[in-house]
Amino acid sequence: MFRYVLASVSSATSYLYSPGPINSKDLVKVSVNHGAYLPSAAFNFLHDLDDPDGKYETIDDVLKKDNLYDVLGVTPRVVDDPAALRRAYLARSRRCHPDKYPEHPQSTIAFQKVSLAYSILSQPPLRKAYDTDPSRTAEEVFTNTRKEADDTFDGVLQMLFTDFMSGDFEIIRLALITIKEVNPALKLEDETVDSIIAGFRKLREVVLGTRTYVRVLRLELLHLYDIQYSLRQLPYLALSARLRLTLRFTRVALSLPMAIDRAIEAEEAEKQRRRAAHAAQTGIEAGTNAQVGKRSSILGPKIGGVVSFLVTALEKSESIL
Repeated sequence: MFRYVLASVSSATSYLYSPGPINSKDLVKVSVNHGAYLPSAAFNFLHDLDDPDGKYETIDDVLKKDNLYDVLGVTPRVVDDPAALRRAYLARSRRCHPDKYPEHPQSTIAFQKVSLAYSILSQPPLRKAYDTDPSRTAEEVFTNTRKEADDTFDGVLQMLFTDFMSGDFEIIRLALITIKEVNPALKLEDETVDSIIAGFRKLREVVLGTRTYVRVLRLELLHLYDIQYSLRQLPYLALSARLRLTLRFTRVALSLPMAIDRAIEAEEAEKQRRRAAHAAQTGIEAGTNAQVGKRSSILGPKIGGVVSFLVTALEKSESIL
């Protein structure tokens, strides 16, 4: 089924015909800003999931609730299903996240309440203690800091990333192989496919090693989660809708290492700015070892160019369906 779905990629990627093989040696010039449009696209996608007429409805509702089940908008039966509880938490938290609604003075409190509710109800011992004495939680809400709430949110996103790399990551491998087979005009070489897969393995090490980069991937991971959920709700023979979502999933997934590379580039630019400022103040230039400790990119400029090209091709595929 997946191979049949991806076969239509050839009709769209033909608009982006490359005159030579797409490999790691000569496609730097094809790079299109490393997919800088994606965060905005993902953010708009997440906005579309919300009711524009009830912009602050979730925030107001959370602020009114004291019972943790009500705060999350779930029943005890839902809490028994970790995946359903996680889905409820993500849906609830992003509709009151202070980064999304900075203009609302109490969005932070609502976000902290939702995160506290999830952290308690997702752990059986804490849930049992809460069920025994729910009255204690009202005080804890105001001791749950924004950092703790962010840590809970990022922890759930890190779980999503782990699930992706252990399961749905195979979709990316299959997608690359299928694109290579159904559209020979792209001349996507085996070496390039292997390099992209190697980039994802490196991505896994970086993201699972620190939550700093989980925060960089927040929008993309939420986007992937929504696409996965939508795919699971589709009838098996809804081929057109399944095709669009599969192409979108592949495009967003391929953009993950690109987002990390942009963050690494920004970090290095900031370091260089600080070195220059220090040199201007002290008159001491940075030594020859200034590049020591510099974090290497996930893809590198050459493979990054290839991935940018593929992301653009997949975006074109979506637009013509």
